[in-house]
Amino acid sequence: MNENLDGRFNILDFIGCSGNYWGEVSQTAMRDVIEKALKDGYLNALLEITSVRNDLAYYLLSQSRIDWFFHCLAKNNSRPTRLLDVGSGWGTLSFLLAEYFDEVWSVEPVYERAVFQAIKREQTKAEKVRIVRCWAHKLPFPNDFFDLVIANGLLEWVPFGDLSKNPKKMQLEFLREAYRILKIGGCLYIGIENRIAYNYFLGSRDHSGLPYTSLLPRPLAGLSVALLGGYKNRTDILKKYVTYTYSALGYKKLLTLAGFNKVEIYCTDNYNLPAISYRLTDIRAFNNHLQGASAKKPNFISNFILKLPNIVKYPLMFLSPCFLIFAYKGLKPETFESKLLNLISSKSAPSFVRISGNIDVTYHFFDSDGRPIKLVRVPRFKDDQSKVEKKEKILIQINRLQVEKKHLLGIPVFFEEYLNGIPFDILNPEHNLRALDWLFSFQKKTCKGYIAKDEISSEIKDILNHVKVLHIKYEKSIEESLKNLITIDHIRVSEHGDFWGGNIFFYNGRLYVLDWEDYNERGNHLFDPVFFVITNSLYTEHPNSLLSFYKNWTGTGQYSPILKRILLRFKDTFNLDPSILIDVLPYIMLKKIISCDPRTNNWRNNYFIFQRLLDVWHTHRNEISRYLASF
Repeated sequence: MNENLDGRFNILDFIGCSGNYWGEVSQTAMRDVIEKALKDGYLNALLEITSVRNDLAYYLLSQSRIDWFFHCLAKNNSRPTRLLDVGSGWGTLSFLLAEYFDEVWSVEPVYERAVFQAIKREQTKAEKVRIVRCWAHKLPFPNDFFDLVIANGLLEWVPFGDLSKNPKKMQLEFLREAYRILKIGGCLYIGIENRIAYNYFLGSRDHSGLPYTSLLPRPLAGLSVALLGGYKNRTDILKKYVTYTYSALGYKKLLTLAGFNKVEIYCTDNYNLPAISYRLTDIRAFNNHLQGASAKKPNFISNFILKLPNIVKYPLMFLSPCFLIFAYKGLKPETFESKLLNLISSKSAPSFVRISGNIDVTYHFFDSDGRPIKLVRVPRFKDDQSKVEKKEKILIQINRLQVEKKHLLGIPVFFEEYLNGIPFDILNPEHNLRALDWLFSFQKKTCKGYIAKDEISSEIKDILNHVKVLHIKYEKSIEESLKNLITIDHIRVSEHGDFWGGNIFFYNGRLYVLDWEDYNERGNHLFDPVFFVITNSLYTEHPNSLLSFYKNWTGTGQYSPILKRILLRFKDTFNLDPSILIDVLPYIMLKKIISCDPRTNNWRNNYFIFQRLLDVWHTHRNEISRYLASF
């Protein structure tokens, strides 16, 4: 790799030499990513590495990674507004948050990661983003310069800047540097693990790569690393424990020592993907989070904790896996969230849980008894505002819900009435048949006649062109199946686009369908019903969704009896022989893959899920075909 790339891409370098490497992938793999990004574009490089390392997909591609930002988003009349992302890694947060700031400074000491960011900046023309190589405890910025400083997954790694010093002192040096460069009213955000998280008591490994070191007194943790070996993912060898994390009270004490006036802490399961968060000590929000966890799958631990009295549950909140921490220099300014809380209740701040969506974030509010009272939907970016407004209008039209639109800090916010209904049960035959009745009625109301054969041919040609981009080895099998679809009739109807059990619930005997952001007014009658049975069939043989799909579509899964009834309904409703579904399945899967491809749309995890499903379809095509032909 060209060691002069930093000069070519205008990286401000205060380190000089390449230095030690560490990261989510090996140094060799990272250099391959850089070469791929230079040759084929940074997105193709990300898709290639995440196809091998699916666990990195959310970290590198998901827009919901910035959703913690709504806890501290504040109106700032000063110009320019500045963001500093310290230890920015691949630059995901820096580039996503560029919409909210006039200047974004991305600090990353690892040479290869800084180079990748520079390539991305050049290819996306992200002129706001400035890339700097320096150490976190020696930030080359003036006093009172930034509105927000990000330290996401950084604080525990700061001691590597000078391993001769005490780790806690190194962390304090960084925190005092962050305090120095923040404007009055500015915020330091820290995303980090909890030292006493419940998973560590169960044997989870912390950053040392060893179990229990997080819980041990520091000298004993150091002895464990020296005797057992730790930090094996690094290019240098350590014989001491340096990645200090703390409890909630420990973080507050550390930040107070650094000079911060107000510290707010939120609980989350994963700070790199904060899909759900709520305020530490908010017991009603904690209960709601437990209820959600137990509702998704039988969760005996969550159900057991829910039955405990609140006075017993309260200490358990301090065992949260991770924290989102917001520390303010001087008085905390009025934030988006504080204004929102005031609108919900003028007497006292109500309980709430913030949940990430595809193009928005939602706040779920609860009353003093823990009952849900309001749902508030907030678009993530400006480009999402019209999409969210459109889906809210459809929600009003289809479900006859009351929705009120307001503006906070210039952001449109949608207040929905909260219907605390019964969630869809995938293994409940009645629920499935009621959902189908609703869908067929919806399609009948929105029917616009037959789709012309040449239009179907053109769509299939476009899909096959995308298959070439995906480099699928069994392209000919897909081509044969898709061309078979030209011979059958296709009816133009409106599509929900994401019609499955997770978007359906029942309230007062009526069925409601949520999440209309994928709505297509001129869709295909096959998409929603087949997507419905594909996705429902994934979630029965937990935790292997590919096994679930295979078993259910060959007649041996828990969902198979329901699937058979539904496919026979297809036969009666559409005059469609179930055996043709062997060709419809790749059509539906590929349409979903294309809709989630970051090269054309917002990335979603369905991009990889449906690629793996497509592999299962190809591998077991004959078995699935025999099962469908048996009806």
